[in-house]
Amino acid sequence: MGAGFVYGLATLEVPHMQLALEHAGYQFLDFAPGYDRELVAPGVVKRAYVAFYAKLLVPHEDLLRPDPGNLSPKARALFDVLFPD
Repeated sequence: MGAGFVYGLATLEVPHMQLALEHAGYQFLDFAPGYDRELVAPGVVKRAYVAFYAKLLVPHEDLLRPDPGNLSPKARALFDVLFPD
């Protein structure tokens, strides 16, 4: 199939899905605000955060690291935290 990675989303309401993805080798990447909707009270629905996870399907040596000069300061800081290699 040639896929380089697979990703999944996990609710932040309970830790079970987060832990299942981490146990299966997925890496936490970021939070996404407003992706999911939660009923917080009868008739009250609010947008909620979810966690993004990904699992690499190719060897690390096959990845091209971005030129740090092409990243905004915030993007570079997060990249360095997530992928310190």
